[in-house]
This record gives sequence, C-alpha cells and structure tokens, in this order.
Amino acid sequence: MDLYYEGEHVGAVPVQILPASPGIFHSNGDALAVNPDGTLNGPNNPAPSNSGIALYVTGQGQTDPLVGDGAAAPTNPSRRRCIRCTWRSTARRTSRCSPLLRQDWRGCCRSTCPRKGLAPGAHLVVLSIHGVPSNGVKIYVRP
Repeated sequence: MDLYYEGEHVGAVPVQILPASPGIFHSNGDALAVNPDGTLNGPNNPAPSNSGIALYVTGQGQTDPLVGDGAAAPTNPSRRRCIRCTWRSTARRTSRCSPLLRQDWRGCCRSTCPRKGLAPGAHLVVLSIHGVPSNGVKIYVRP
C-alpha cells in the first residue's frame, strides 16, 4: 500500500489480506458468552457440563451463501454460515463448527462452542476460520 503525506508519496507498506480475522467478544479475557439458560457465562455462573455455550464473533469473512461486506444477514434464507471453522480448547480438543450470522447485528455471528468432554473449571478457547485463529477467551464449566 502506498503512503502519502500532503499529496507526496512517502513510502510503501506491505499489507496482507486474510480470508478472515475472527475476534471473540470478551471482557477482561472472559468470553461474553451465553449459557443454555440465557444467562451470562462466567466464573460465578459456569455452564452445565456437556452443554453448548454461545459466543459472539466478528471478522468471520465469507459466508455461505455469500453476504456482502457491511450488509445485514438477509431474512431469506435466514441462516448464513461462516465457512471452514473450528474450535480448540485448552483440553486440546478440536471440533468443527458453523457460526451463524446475526440478522440484527451487522458483521457479527454467533457460534456455539462445543462443550463435550471439558472438565469443570476455566478453559481457554480459540475459534479458527479459514485457518486464522481468533483471540483466546475463557469459558467456565461446572460439574
């Protein structure tokens, strides 16, 4: 990318374009995630064992079917999936996932983090889309 200052060319900087750049919404490293009962997941309110935890993600890249940049997810068909996506946890478990675009929030999708086999306690999870990893966030599980 060429850089200009006051109309004069001052240099160039290489820019890498990635197919996705996922980021999980969080507060101080704890995922802004929702337990199956609709409550916020956290150290004082962990999710039940073997349940799914909904996390909210941006930077998901191309969807299937395609939704244009900055456009809201259409209502028909109502579900637009992010593609080539996996979850990984500190328990070294990896699983496939299909985050869904939110129709009411542009550029945001919801993904359910699989919980099968995670021991009680805090777990760092990372979402990868097109092989590009997100930030790591903590989710909490109870026995």
